[in-house]
Formats: sequence, C-alpha cells, structure tokens
Amino acid sequence: MAYAAGLEHISASVDGQPRTFTLRATQVYRRESGEWKVAHRHADTVEE
Repeated sequence: MAYAAGLEHISASVDGQPRTFTLRATQVYRRESGEWKVAHRHADTVEE
C-alpha cells in the first residue's frame, strides 16, 4: 500500500461560470498484478 495527500488546485466551469477552488485530497494505492492501482480517493473543499 501507498498513499498521497495534498492540495489540488482546480479550474472548472460551473453553470457556465468559470470558477477556481482548492481541494484537500487523499489517494490510497495498492499493487495489483505488478501495477499500482487507486484503491480509494477522497477530496473535500478547503474553506478560505
């Protein structure tokens, strides 16, 4: 198993309006057949 935790800076269009926001994200990986696969991912918004 391995994991990564960090901040993701996102630019997107919401209801036709450009928006930028930051997500606090964690991904958990596991080895399957010699390759790393994402086993779980969670993200939530960071309130400023």
